[in-house]
Amino acid sequence: ESNMRKTQYLKLQKYLSSHTWLVPFLDFFATKVTYLYVLSAIFFLWTPLGRQVGYSVAVSFFIAWGICTQVCASLFPLRRPYQMYGFTPLAGRGIFSPIDANHDSFPSGHTVALAVATIFLFVVSVPLGLCSLGVLILSSCARVVLGYHHMVDITAGVLLGTLVVSVLHVIGLYAYFVSVIQ
Repeated sequence: ESNMRKTQYLKLQKYLSSHTWLVPFLDFFATKVTYLYVLSAIFFLWTPLGRQVGYSVAVSFFIAWGICTQVCASLFPLRRPYQMYGFTPLAGRGIFSPIDANHDSFPSGHTVALAVATIFLFVVSVPLGLCSLGVLILSSCARVVLGYHHMVDITAGVLLGTLVVSVLHVIGLYAYFVSVIQ
């Protein structure tokens, strides 16, 4: 199975390199969309609701990505597809997606972050939540296609982000932020 996967990735890389319009599209959703979310969050903080949601997202993100994702990555040092199969991704070199030798594929930190943001955007506005869900799906697919993650990394990222938000809601952290900010 390993050779078949390697062959599939190499064929996919060859296909992508011959379709130059597709690589920037995948790159945007695999890596650059993260910058867009960060910039949007800064502008969102200027409203009372934005501050409440912003603090909740920041704490959720810190716990989900800053702690849980890093612990999982150290406990389960899974290599990324490009590391396993010996190719360089066609896109995605940046501050949030370096091409390195670290075995930190599991779970996908991008997916954790986008899952947390998507849940909160649904709370604020269903249309915004739906748009963010679309971005989450496109980003997840792009990260797999470009060879940054396995599907198990993506699935674990969504589950981890959802679990952290759910636990923090149950313990009342978000209600606390609402009461403090009002």
